[in-house]
Amino acid sequence: SKGVRREYGILGDKVNLSARLMGMSKKNPVKLGEVVVDNSVYIRSRKEIRIEWTDLGWIWVKGKADKVHIWRPARNNIPISAHKIGQAVYLETSD
Repeated sequence: SKGVRREYGILGDKVNLSARLMGMSKKNPVKLGEVVVDNSVYIRSRKEIRIEWTDLGWIWVKGKADKVHIWRPARNNIPISAHKIGQAVYLETSD
């Protein structure tokens, strides 16, 4: 109805991990704006032939008991990056 404002949010381990990966500093093997994913995303999308994957190894992430295996996706040897907040580069998939 008019005048009603709603806000939605999501919670959970994957959301927290995503936020940590997005906020990684320059001391890690990632440059500002580059997309980095954990092993679960890599496993689900590694068969996508248009994406090349760089294994960035294992890192400690705040809030996790064990190290997290991270990967960097690229296309034509160019790392995939988010250009502006909320505006990611779109890739065509094989679907």
